[in-house]
Amino acid sequence: AVIALSALELHQSLPIPTPQCTAPRRAAPDGLEALVGLDSGDLHLRHPGSINVGYTDSTMQHLLRFLASSSALALALAHLATPLAAGEMGNSMAANIEDVEGKIVQLAEAIPQAKYDWAPSEGVRSVSQVLMHVASANHFFASRMGGGKPPAEARDWEKTTATQKDAVMRLKSSFAKIKDAVKTADLSKATKLFGGRDGTVGDFGLIAVGHCHEHLGQLIAYARSNGITPPWSQ
Repeated sequence: AVIALSALELHQSLPIPTPQCTAPRRAAPDGLEALVGLDSGDLHLRHPGSINVGYTDSTMQHLLRFLASSSALALALAHLATPLAAGEMGNSMAANIEDVEGKIVQLAEAIPQAKYDWAPSEGVRSVSQVLMHVASANHFFASRMGGGKPPAEARDWEKTTATQKDAVMRLKSSFAKIKDAVKTADLSKATKLFGGRDGTVGDFGLIAVGHCHEHLGQLIAYARSNGITPPWSQ
């Protein structure tokens, strides 16, 4: 709105030429065009040290409409940029995690037990190890957000090939834990992140979201490498 008002003031402060006015074009000293997308012959804006400001009425109308639209967009973006309340942020993260949970669990159920030992190359996590890594990490992130200690055996989940039944059970349990943590934790509370960096409890929630999506992509690649189409894509 301030931008559009400034344009109106500019329009009112300048002498209005006739529609046929064609003032000699003088480039601004710094060589910058005032607007992008308008015919360069239509509009010459005043710049400190420049002379001969010329424009047509139709161009000014286009300019005002453009600035009004830009102002509305700026207001909308400002609204979107308004920080969410802690509860809203937690619920938003939980919803995101629930979405990725559904896809990871579907892949755990779609990939047959016989493929749980499969890995794309030596030294890379197998299907089972990726699934168990996600489950144990969820418990870890939840614990850093005040969700209690992870199961003692979670450290060893990656060391053996899980059965499909156990994998699904552990995944669901771990996702329930991290979803509860992001919804109930004090996300603004100061804490230490990896490497001793300063951060907030909410940072661990965001890390958990990113971590889940990272390994969802990995599991999609594993599934398709074995001729398995993700169930939600069928």
